[in-house]
Amino acid sequence: MKQVSGLRKFWNEHPLALALTLILVYVVGTGNLRNSVGDESIFMTVWMVALTLSVVLLTIRLHAGQKLGLGPVRFGRRQLYLLALLPIPAVNLLAGLHASAPVSSLLCESVSMILVGFLEEVIMRGYLFEALRKDSLKEAVLITSLTFGIGHIVNLFTGQTTLSTLLQVGYALAIGLVFALVLVKTGSLWPCIFIHSLMDLLAVFAGQISSQQAALVSLLLMVYCLGLAWYLWKKVPGSVQTG
Repeated sequence: MKQVSGLRKFWNEHPLALALTLILVYVVGTGNLRNSVGDESIFMTVWMVALTLSVVLLTIRLHAGQKLGLGPVRFGRRQLYLLALLPIPAVNLLAGLHASAPVSSLLCESVSMILVGFLEEVIMRGYLFEALRKDSLKEAVLITSLTFGIGHIVNLFTGQTTLSTLLQVGYALAIGLVFALVLVKTGSLWPCIFIHSLMDLLAVFAGQISSQQAALVSLLLMVYCLGLAWYLWKKVPGSVQTG
């Protein structure tokens, strides 16, 4: 009990330190494995499962589920605007579905990508957002979105082109803004987790498009998400001016 109480005390007193530690562990561990063995490797899947279980256990021991937006989900007609999130993962269906890799590789990568969506939401818009919102809710929305977008710069080190990476940073920032506002408006992280995991999962089976088409899709997605973020900020009940 003393150990648990000490852990909860540390989180209460140093929430930002805990959030940044989780981000560092996730980015360094996942980035190194992605560079060395790839997303389709069983080693990546084992890492993602182990990290997910660790974060879930940590959340349970901290009794942090409700604070992080992981409590029971209650949605009704007032939340129908959440349907506007569906075009975000749907962009990966534009070229149809394609699967040429071995079943074992597809299975490993699918599990890993689903867990990537869960972990990034719980860490970024869970722990980090909760740490920042105590000072300013508006700053928490903006900073977590910026962090989420800039975090994709690491893809430069996986062989991705500079243009593709910059476009990914742009639309990831816009998506992050939408997800942060969804969390504020609904009090739940589950819609963000579902859409994020679905987007990453569909990317595993997405058909190939040209670099020019990919750039256009990225720009359109960024514009769509910025427009949706404006709508959530201005039109959907629930203030983001607190703090």
